[in-house]
Amino acid sequence: MFSILHISDLHRSPDDPALNDDLIASLVFDRDRYVHEEHPPIRPPDAIVVSGDLIQGVPLAVPDYDEQIRQQYDVAFRFLVGLTERFLAGDRSRVILVPGNHDVNWNLARSAMEPVLADAEPKSLPAELSRPGTPFRWCWKPRTLFRVMNPALYETRMSAFWDFFERFYRGVSLPYSVGRQDGYNLFELENGRMAVAAFDSCYGNDCFSPAGNVADGAISRSALELRDNGRGYELRIAIWHHSVQGPPHATDYLNVDALYTMISCGYRVGLHGHQHKAEALPYSLRLPGQHTMAVISAGSLCAGARELPRGINRQYNVIEIRDDYLSARVHVRVMLAGSAFGPALSPALGGSSFVDLTWERPTDPYGGPLDERELRLNSLILEAEAAFHGLDFLRVEALLAPYGDELGFHGRRLMIEAARRDSRWLDLARHTDPPRTIEELIFHVEALRKLGRSAAARIALRGYASRLGLPTPQQEEILSRLDIEDTLRS
Repeated sequence: MFSILHISDLHRSPDDPALNDDLIASLVFDRDRYVHEEHPPIRPPDAIVVSGDLIQGVPLAVPDYDEQIRQQYDVAFRFLVGLTERFLAGDRSRVILVPGNHDVNWNLARSAMEPVLADAEPKSLPAELSRPGTPFRWCWKPRTLFRVMNPALYETRMSAFWDFFERFYRGVSLPYSVGRQDGYNLFELENGRMAVAAFDSCYGNDCFSPAGNVADGAISRSALELRDNGRGYELRIAIWHHSVQGPPHATDYLNVDALYTMISCGYRVGLHGHQHKAEALPYSLRLPGQHTMAVISAGSLCAGARELPRGINRQYNVIEIRDDYLSARVHVRVMLAGSAFGPALSPALGGSSFVDLTWERPTDPYGGPLDERELRLNSLILEAEAAFHGLDFLRVEALLAPYGDELGFHGRRLMIEAARRDSRWLDLARHTDPPRTIEELIFHVEALRKLGRSAAARIALRGYASRLGLPTPQQEEILSRLDIEDTLRS
């Protein structure tokens, strides 16, 4: 089982502030409760996902907005670093961040726009405003049409977030390069068994354009990159910020077509925030068969009372992904009193504090099952072969040991031979227990002999020699060698 701490909407309300020390303490003590006191216990988090809105942002026409934004990101940085230390022993490679609409610098976006004169308006304004990539923006308050006249300046409206992002991951070893260019970043979790695509859903989002959008082609490019590297993943997770549904007159959610594109590209779990309340729903798409994505929203960890939906307090999720990678349990935690969190007994969850979700494995182009595990193992074995020939035997161990009994003959032999070449006798004894071939039996006895465990070596030899067909003269030779070594030791 693999557990994810899913937090979102960290923006701090000036009217109802949340201090870093209070937040970290409340999360730590709640973890103590759900791990040790609740039944059944919840697995402590193995990773942290932050689905956007790291800061509150600054309203329009505030003169020192740059300094205020810098200070807000400093607070967010200290919070996430402290949380990572407490939950993941400081391993930032297991923290995944995406931006949200509060991370957009409204003042920079506005400074890149100019009002449009009446005679320069498009002929069909509603159609133009809904066109993807349009430079036009409508603001109801002054009832004025604006146009982005300085695209280069407009593109800097999220620079503060990406500076924060690069600062957070500086010096961290990651399987993919990450940055601000492509509309997505890729991560791996659980020793590469899970791939995570972190999407920027703020494409075209600004002070006058609240809708969530992912850059054209970003979802498809992310899926192709995961596919083309040949590693194979047992689960693909997508993360973004905006909600995927809202009230009839709302315009600040993500187009559901983006969700269907994710499903068709093999993503089976989606995590987001924005709506300030927890929710867990299955979304399905029928291609040759039925494909389902479990879409999970986290409530706001830090929003003030005025920013929360009616009857909703601050929340976060703990998501337990089961070992089959086809199901998960979503635990919703809610602030109950003071700064203390506990299980949320929500009507939206059927009166429970958790909900179970399932999904199907991705399929090949013909609708047949796609064996991501086999692809993953084949890729790892090729990588381990390269490490073996480069005499990096510890790398071979790191790549293959987590898969143990799942390895075929070649992968298993590679792992065993690497331990033998490196004189790691304890690992060699472990990898060959129980031995499957005569060669493995000889290696197993050799490892036990090197460890000074001659009695265990004799038991293994007698127990497996006849079963594996070890010739009697060879058995006697090995036993004679053990006798001589015992005599020398005594």
